[in-house]
Amino acid sequence: MLPSVLLNRLLSRSRFRHLQMLVKLAELGSLRRTAEDLGLTQPAVTHLLKDLEELLDTQLFYRHARGVRPTPMGAALLPSARRILDNLAHGAEMVAARHGEAQGAVRVASITGGISGLLVRALPAFNAVRPDIVVQVAEVDVEQLGLAVAHRDADLVLCRQPSILPEGWTFSWLFDDSFVVVCGSHHPLAGRRSIRFDELQSQLWLPLPISTAAQALFGDLTRSWDPPARTCRIITRAASLSWSLLQQTDMVSLVPHSVVRQLVEAGHYKILHLDTVYPFGSLGVMRLEDESGSAALQLADFLAKYAAASP
Repeated sequence: MLPSVLLNRLLSRSRFRHLQMLVKLAELGSLRRTAEDLGLTQPAVTHLLKDLEELLDTQLFYRHARGVRPTPMGAALLPSARRILDNLAHGAEMVAARHGEAQGAVRVASITGGISGLLVRALPAFNAVRPDIVVQVAEVDVEQLGLAVAHRDADLVLCRQPSILPEGWTFSWLFDDSFVVVCGSHHPLAGRRSIRFDELQSQLWLPLPISTAAQALFGDLTRSWDPPARTCRIITRAASLSWSLLQQTDMVSLVPHSVVRQLVEAGHYKILHLDTVYPFGSLGVMRLEDESGSAALQLADFLAKYAAASP
């Protein structure tokens, strides 16, 4: 069947309720539990599923004794269904804001470094001077950031400077970043000055996932160590877990300064004073070249001025 035929069917006969049912049924794996969650009867959910499968001319779920699970076709459809529902929810929030006293709304997608390194300080200040602008912030990883840019799901994107700028977007520098070695506030080395990186060979390290730039630099810096660097067997991106591990042990970790700045300033982490600086490029804000929304432009301008005044 041609994609255009399926699209016309969905446009003319499908409802958002179909997509809500699809996502919830995949999540819960049970017609009964899905019906309870959506406030429908089980026959109504069964009818929605049958209706959607007929619209798409394909089976979306396997039925078995313990419930249901998505077919390959159903699983392939789920990301699009979730994205449509997410966008619908965002749209509802924006409309609700406009019905109130808000004079504009800005969708911001940011990596962790952009949030901890700048937004946690800048947004309260922005809200104080422009309480009429709604700012919706989503923390994203690199993959999610790429999708947000590709689908234009954000008005402003805080990220590291891309090697190739996506078509239709501009990038404005906000601040430079670097790698630092952090530890808990109680660590014996926390008060020392001018530490050589090789002096940390005896330390137990909390590693980051292998695909990160920090872990790549750590590998380069420790490649010649014999015996090799001792690393914890817990690998995580979760900031709360990393904080707990560093607070409860004498471990150290190599991380971008932007990622831990908030915790350092709150006194939860200490930065070891190394005798060498390890740069990690710059962070900035991307926005659409044809962005005409005054709220997004005002926030981008405020962030640039705030970052310059409070580096």
